[in-house]
Amino acid sequence: MAQGPSVRQAEFSAGTVDEAVELGLRTLGLAADEVEIAVVRKGERKGGFFRSKAVVSIAYDEETCRRKQEEAAIEKALTLRYAPHGFTLKVAPVPETLRGRLLDVTVQFLVANHVPGFDRHVVERLVEEQSDEPHVIFEPEVVELAGARASLYFSPSEMEAYYLQYDQGRIGRDVLDEALARKRIVRGLLDAAVEAIVTGSYTVGLPIVVARGKPPRDDLAPAIEYQFDLNTIRLSFKEDSSVDFRDVMRLSFTRQGDVLVRRGRRTGGEAGWTVTGEALPFEVEPERPLPSGRHTAVSKDGTELRAAIDGHIEVHDWLVCVEEAYVVKGDVDYHTGNVHFDGSVIIGGDVLPEFEVKAKGNVEIFGSVDDAVIEAGGDVTVQFGIVAKGRGRVTAEGEVRARHFENVTVSARRIAVASSAVNCRLHAREIVEATGNPGTLVGGVTTARDAVVANSIGSELGTRTEIIVGDPAESDAQIKELKRLVARKERELGAFVVRPERASGGNEPATPPPERGRVEKELLEFRAKLLAAEEARRRLAMAKCHVFNRLYDGTCVRLFTAKRAVTEDITHSTLLFDKEQVRPFPFQYEDLQDDAPGRARSEQPSGLER
Repeated sequence: MAQGPSVRQAEFSAGTVDEAVELGLRTLGLAADEVEIAVVRKGERKGGFFRSKAVVSIAYDEETCRRKQEEAAIEKALTLRYAPHGFTLKVAPVPETLRGRLLDVTVQFLVANHVPGFDRHVVERLVEEQSDEPHVIFEPEVVELAGARASLYFSPSEMEAYYLQYDQGRIGRDVLDEALARKRIVRGLLDAAVEAIVTGSYTVGLPIVVARGKPPRDDLAPAIEYQFDLNTIRLSFKEDSSVDFRDVMRLSFTRQGDVLVRRGRRTGGEAGWTVTGEALPFEVEPERPLPSGRHTAVSKDGTELRAAIDGHIEVHDWLVCVEEAYVVKGDVDYHTGNVHFDGSVIIGGDVLPEFEVKAKGNVEIFGSVDDAVIEAGGDVTVQFGIVAKGRGRVTAEGEVRARHFENVTVSARRIAVASSAVNCRLHAREIVEATGNPGTLVGGVTTARDAVVANSIGSELGTRTEIIVGDPAESDAQIKELKRLVARKERELGAFVVRPERASGGNEPATPPPERGRVEKELLEFRAKLLAAEEARRRLAMAKCHVFNRLYDGTCVRLFTAKRAVTEDITHSTLLFDKEQVRPFPFQYEDLQDDAPGRARSEQPSGLER
């Protein structure tokens, strides 16, 4: 079932899976081919009793369900009678909300009940008046067949012939054949219908199809064969074998060069005929173009449509498109399921609790994030807040920007707090900035490699707030490991001894074994990495903590290898690592943004740029 705004899911339980499915279909008023059914739990029986009921989840289109229910309500207002003087129809009044579909459903009802040649004007008048009075809408010819009255009539296209017997009595085969011949019904007789009439098993008073024509089969253009299925839903299961409806994927991914559509072979046509024997010639259908939409390309021979980029497949007005960004117009909830996408994701609403959004590109959320998991290979931008209650976390290779953070774990290259961060664990591989209004970091642990910048840190209540900038622990571990590798390669190199023998038959010294060259190369690589790691550690000593307004008592600041517990408020200062201590200095802050190196930053707090 294709994803859409009207697709809904409902769960139904009963003793067995079949009973639960039957209950769901009966409740929704839909057929099995109009829904998608997933077994959530099978029922268990013990000692003749159901220990647990079976549960099924049915995905259905709410609009289709509504239309079916409307049709059922309208058909209850229609009464059709078959009589020798004519077929009559009575239309009872229906609610105002159903009148817009009354005529269409009435026509559908008459065709389904074998009254194809009705008087359209009379039916339209009945629908308009809704007088609850029966009127004749069709008058078939009545003939006498061995003492019984009957009618033989056609559909307007003469593709079907109908038999209706009004009186009890068995009709012989010869009598029936003669009546059919008089009406020129010569082809397509249905043996089962004829057998029912002549043996008396036919239900008197109801029409039956006695003959059916054969429509022509056109000389079709090559079929358009889609190589993807937008209706596929991937389900995942929890440890207890129940379905995790949060992890329902409705996306169809593709890679550049993948075949999306393939043109089949042209099929030959075949003529048809009516029940009166009239021939119906076939037509030659013109070849349709491949449905090439955005970011697709047609092959040189015109038989295949391929994806021009990596992305997800969508169909707009018959055209197949590949989109770089996946757009969720509303919330990420049970309707969308978790969103896992190779490109960028744009979400028009909120991300609800315990759902996931994982993208290899950027993630842009125009609502808020409530105790959810967000992962991005690029930037994450949230228009409002990111709040967690235990499970929520945000991870990005680029920058994370949001108005408000609360109780959430965030890891990114840079973190921009427009308003406030409360009781969070913020880890930035470069800097953390909270320079909006009010631009505060309160509680939790904020870690950065280069700098932490905020209007204020901590609170008047002395909330314990920890700031860590330039922590060398990871760098020290890396340097220790590199020194170990360098020492090992030096030992390996010392084990090689170049023998003084000359190469056989020549005057040149013997060449060193190839293993020595490999070890020398690896040793040079490890030494270069060690020098880079030591230089990176020295840069960590330049760690800074900039405070525009106030650093409150109760805050703990660690810069490089030094630590300072703030015992009294510090205002408008820059804290630096100096002489193995954390010392406050007059405020000195330059913009650390990548796109404006060296530009002096205004001391006026700014909001989140979008």
